[in-house]
Amino acid sequence: RETSFELEATKALTGENAPENAEFTFVLAKDGVELQRKTVTKDQTAKFDPITVYAAGEYKYTITEVNGGVPGMAYDAVAHEAVVTVTEDSTTGAISAEVKYDGENALTITNTYTTTSYKPYVEKNLTGDTTLYKADETFNFVMTRKDAPEGAEAFEDVTASCKAYDTAWFEEITYTVPGT
Repeated sequence: RETSFELEATKALTGENAPENAEFTFVLAKDGVELQRKTVTKDQTAKFDPITVYAAGEYKYTITEVNGGVPGMAYDAVAHEAVVTVTEDSTTGAISAEVKYDGENALTITNTYTTTSYKPYVEKNLTGDTTLYKADETFNFVMTRKDAPEGAEAFEDVTASCKAYDTAWFEEITYTVPGT
């Protein structure tokens, strides 16, 4: 007598501008000992290799996610419990398995990707002899990135313009890695 079952976990990802090619790794363990490791991308299901058992009883496993170190990604740090209940048919003697993940029929592990945005601006005021400027004169400003943390996306110089006593708004900047 034997029966086999496959444990699995589906990856979900929320948040704007999440990296399309990010990979997520799951570890299947029993009693703290790693049995298998599977890697998927978002919206995919990690299917662990089949496990065969030979007796009725309750078998407990954990499925955890490895922190992949993607900046801005909040990884799931929970050790999710997979309980496999193997029962024996009293008539035929055959055994079969039923799987529950944290008490549910399926396991979806959701990560959240977060970025920070800022829309820089400059306010143009005139002091001193303001007659030196035309009333409709436009003032142009250039913003240049001096340096950035490793892994940050570079951007070209950006410009913004405004009249006197007005505000020049630059394009919004999205920061995807910690730093200054």
